[in-house]
Amino acid sequence: GREVIDLWIRPLIATHGDPVHIVASAVDVTDRYEGEEAQRLLMRELDHRMKNTLQVIQAIIRRTARAHSSVPSFEASLLGRVNAMARAHELLAQERWLGADIRTIVDQETRTFDTGGAIAASGPARRINPKAALSIALAMHELGTNASKYGALSAPGGRVAVDWRIEAEEAEPRLVLTWTESGGPPVQPPKERGFGSMLIERSIAYELDGEAAVDYRREGIVCRIAIPLRTIAPFASDPDARPETGQA
Repeated sequence: GREVIDLWIRPLIATHGDPVHIVASAVDVTDRYEGEEAQRLLMRELDHRMKNTLQVIQAIIRRTARAHSSVPSFEASLLGRVNAMARAHELLAQERWLGADIRTIVDQETRTFDTGGAIAASGPARRINPKAALSIALAMHELGTNASKYGALSAPGGRVAVDWRIEAEEAEPRLVLTWTESGGPPVQPPKERGFGSMLIERSIAYELDGEAAVDYRREGIVCRIAIPLRTIAPFASDPDARPETGQA
């Protein structure tokens, strides 16, 4: 409801030096002002994102190196994580860093692991901000990698269901995303927590003020991620974006 007006006032002076008229004009520059404000927000967000991304990459390199005893395995694991971030960055750049639809993020990452239609995704359309997009992309990559090596995607007949919904029962509305595996080898809980599960939990908690928990059920891993809507909303509106709906 805010309007920005460019007000211009000038007196018209007669030849003898006295003002004879006052000319005033008022031009509505709301669109221009909001465009400039969005650009400033975009640059601040991009600067913050790049600094944060470099910090995440440094942490990934350190922790990935500790978990691998050979250079080839370290390289494969590190490149997988960095490539997941690169794909998310590329998508966000196409969207002018105004946000992305969660379905696009999920589909883009699960496509890397889904070679036979074993992963089904469902949920309502919901645009999320760049920070949330990167965190969810990393979570999908870690879950997909684990499923391909040890879980449902490592055996014929294994299935993965990824669904998300909006829950309003708590103190504030939340986006709840669930990764559910079935049909794979019997799950054995790890003796110690891996970096992948720690990356998911800490990224969701520290970046988005949310919660993430991995349940190692014998029939298949279930990961539940809950994020407040206030921390995933796009920071600027996109005039070209389609309106959100409740349909998948």
